Amino acid sequence: MKKLMQNDIFLRIFSLALAIFCWIYIVFITNPEIEIKINNISVSLANHQAIKNEGYIVSNEINTTVNIKIKGTRRMLADLDEKSIIAYVDLTDCTDAKTYDLPINIKLPYDGISLVSSDVTKISVDVDKYSTKDIPISYTYSGSLSPHYSINGEPQLANKTVTISGPEPILSTIEKASITINLDNASDDISGFAPITLLNSNNSQVTSSTIDVKNDKISYKCTIYLEKVVPIEPTLSNATKFEGKIQGNNYVTIEGPASKINVITSIPTKTIYMGDTEGLYVTNLNLPEGIIVKEDIQTVSVQVTKK
Repeated sequence: MKKLMQNDIFLRIFSLALAIFCWIYIVFITNPEIEIKINNISVSLANHQAIKNEGYIVSNEINTTVNIKIKGTRRMLADLDEKSIIAYVDLTDCTDAKTYDLPINIKLPYDGISLVSSDVTKISVDVDKYSTKDIPISYTYSGSLSPHYSINGEPQLANKTVTISGPEPILSTIEKASITINLDNASDDISGFAPITLLNSNNSQVTSSTIDVKNDKISYKCTIYLEKVVPIEPTLSNATKFEGKIQGNNYVTIEGPASKINVITSIPTKTIYMGDTEGLYVTNLNLPEGIIVKEDIQTVSVQVTKK
């Protein structure tokens, strides 16, 4: 034994074993009480639906976090973090439109744990009347269409208005809602869903987590037309003996759905019935269904001569 006690390696092993034993004894047998800090616990609102039922709502943004110190046995506190603890304010008695200083309640997961301290004990909560209103939806465009394409008329929106709910003072500043329709290089009809942006009288965006938007995305459809320049072709009842020539500009710009425009190479006139007589005839264009002429052309003049 004396030789072992004088052996350096033995003393080191013995000291390590003794330290491990003491640690096991302290941690698992005596299980002492300790204090720990837990930071960044989010503060939530309790019973907000109850005051909404009474016609009130919290109007300020609540983004408060608290840092606390708690006390308990080592084993109880071993796995705790900010998600294990609930910090909340109770809105039950907030049934008037004013600012309240409400205490922050801390709910601990085990009875054997106690709160030692908290760096924030109260928060200010603004309560206002709960209101609902309908506002009109407008639209704007972003991007640009492919060359020679244009938008035909107004876009079709699934709804003309949107219903919003929230604190009355905030809702009173909102004048309209808007969606943005992306046109980037479109060459066919556009449809989809666009998120709603709430705007005040200065067209500035109004944002608040306290505002509830019913159907916060709106479906839309835009009809896209293709533009094309084509010649006008006279149509004669007796084309075997006569020929016609357009007087003045014999080209027009037509537009319509791309599927129709792409197969059109010319626009005919209404049939000219001339019998056996040459002369200058006035007639209309014979436009295919769904095709329009961009120029302000009501009639065209056709000089008819014998071949």
